[in-house]
Amino acid sequence: MHINETISATTLVRNLAEAVNHVRNTGKSISITKGKQSIAILAPPPKAGLSVDQLINMIERLPSLEQDCDDFSEDLNKIRNATGLPDNLWD
Repeated sequence: MHINETISATTLVRNLAEAVNHVRNTGKSISITKGKQSIAILAPPPKAGLSVDQLINMIERLPSLEQDCDDFSEDLNKIRNATGLPDNLWD
């Protein structure tokens, strides 16, 4: 059986496994109808995580770490100097 974007409830009952596999494999939703009325949608689950736009928005709203980064860098330099280790351990 060929699954379209719209399927009757009766056809869905007779071909549920194929309809579920179609949604899973294609990622496309199927509208379920009874008569001429759309009654439900069989759709893949929403993807986990944030969209790229949501992630960018979240990062832009984070507080600035400029002073903390500078302080941390100075602390690391003080520790490195106190140990007597060379700047490049691979030399």
